[in-house]
Amino acid sequence: MAVAAHIASQSEDLKRLARKHQLATLAYLLDMARLEAETACRTQAPAET
Repeated sequence: MAVAAHIASQSEDLKRLARKHQLATLAYLLDMARLEAETACRTQAPAET
């Protein structure tokens, strides 16, 4: 699922930025979003065309 993969990638980048600026809670939440998006990539079947 391309959208979930994109969200996972962007969440990782944003998490790094949050950590760099000592925004621990935000970094944690972004990591949870990344994990959820990665799970969606693994568990959802590809869309039929």
